[in-house]
Amino acid sequence: MFGWIRKRQIPARWEKIPTRNWVFPDVVHQTAGRYESLRRPGNLLIHLGFDVLASATSIPDASLVLARQYSGVRAFRLAQRAGVRSVLLTTTPDPREEDRIVSAEEARIGLPHRRMDRFDNLVWRRGAVEWELADGILSSSDFAAASLVRAGVPPRKIKVLQRTYAIGHDTRANPARTGGPLKLLFAGQLTPRKGVHHLVAAANALATEGCNLQLDLVGGEPEAEYASLLRRIAGPHVRFVGAVAKDQLGKHYAACDALVLPTLSDSFGMVVVEAQAVGAPVVTTDRCGASVTDGVDGLVVRAGDTEALTSALRRLAAQPELRRALGEAGQRRLRTWHWEAYRREAVDWMSSLPTPAPRPRGSRATH
Repeated sequence: MFGWIRKRQIPARWEKIPTRNWVFPDVVHQTAGRYESLRRPGNLLIHLGFDVLASATSIPDASLVLARQYSGVRAFRLAQRAGVRSVLLTTTPDPREEDRIVSAEEARIGLPHRRMDRFDNLVWRRGAVEWELADGILSSSDFAAASLVRAGVPPRKIKVLQRTYAIGHDTRANPARTGGPLKLLFAGQLTPRKGVHHLVAAANALATEGCNLQLDLVGGEPEAEYASLLRRIAGPHVRFVGAVAKDQLGKHYAACDALVLPTLSDSFGMVVVEAQAVGAPVVTTDRCGASVTDGVDGLVVRAGDTEALTSALRRLAAQPELRRALGEAGQRRLRTWHWEAYRREAVDWMSSLPTPAPRPRGSRATH
């Protein structure tokens, strides 16, 4: 993603940020996604490709350059030399911090140690350079922003804007069913970072207590050893649904009694608001960026705490009206979110960034 705002546009009247898109990154992504050995180099190639293509545009004629995380090093350097403002759109917490969290969890559950991939290192190094070069950084959550600050990013550079979600006015609240099994849903990649093993363990504990439940795991299985571990520990109440098309997720949200995202680290967690849009209650962790207030529009537990997760699910199983209240509250909150307000706040903040003085090649940023 690369965007710019022309100098001839009056800052107070900015209505939109034009963007240019290229087929090249999609082709690389689709090809590399079929082969595990190509996934990481393909990811790096996408970022480099975006950066080179973006830098070929007329950056000196722009008032602002906007680049997605890992795709803006060259463009930001050109913007810096031309005295053009640059804004980085981040989509993750500090990746090295996240990797430490996940690596420790993998070791705890007996998965083999992952060697640091040189392509990941190259991508992450690009991110650190972008943090230094950017005049401003847009983050999707307080959780992700705090991680960047711990990595050394000055807080004054960061603007937190929670993602919004377009909820239809005809959406009906998900009714709290009182008969049949408690239907729990996980949606997302089955990876250690998502903490799926904690959810399976919690479901097993409830089943042992006599709770009638069904846990559907909807998502791809990119890590074979982890998927094998999940299958070894899962009871008969756990269904491995596999990956589904994006437009098919809605029926899973609508059919569940609760969406559970037991993540160890998520910059946002879009599945949370997608579930809330249909009135499904959500259970997530304190390392999920999506805004959920514990006991008001969802339940929030400490990441990695299986007992706390079990307790939260036990409450939902015993209290259908709590499920209804949490689901309705989450849906009401979403109705107050609007893309127009998001756009206005983003543009106002970007407009307020001071225009930097041109810096010749070789000079360092002084942020």
